[in-house]
Amino acid sequence: MAACVTTSIVYHAAAKGITIRSMESRLKGDIDLHGFLGMRDEVPRGYKEIRMFVTIDADAPAEQLEEIVQLGPGYSPVFDTLNRAVPVKVELDK
Repeated sequence: MAACVTTSIVYHAAAKGITIRSMESRLKGDIDLHGFLGMRDEVPRGYKEIRMFVTIDADAPAEQLEEIVQLGPGYSPVFDTLNRAVPVKVELDK
């Protein structure tokens, strides 16, 4: 997700004529390992919340960077897919 949202931010910045010199994205999430490890069936196996933090060095004021950052999740295919809870199938590739 971080790569897709970051890419969306970079492309939208470029489309608006903003030069990004450097950018860093990091994710933090809350997960209960009792669910992940199967120790308690009533505990969800996934994250309760995921937060993404972005640091940008660019030739634009902070207000404009805030606007660009908000466009990232709005146009990220991975962010959209996760928020719509799309079914995912996992199969052995034979």
